[in-house]
Amino acid sequence: MQQEPGSITNWLSKLQAGQSEAAEPLWKRYQAKLVSIATQ
Repeated sequence: MQQEPGSITNWLSKLQAGQSEAAEPLWKRYQAKLVSIATQ
C-alpha cells in the first residue's frame, strides 16, 4: 500500500530513513499544539 505524500506515516518513515527534511512538515503541523500543552 502506497502512502500519501502528506501523511504522518510517510513523514515518520522518511525520518526513520534519515531524511531530516521530513521533520519540517511534522513541526509545522504539531508545533502550536505542543506549545499549548507545554504552557498549560
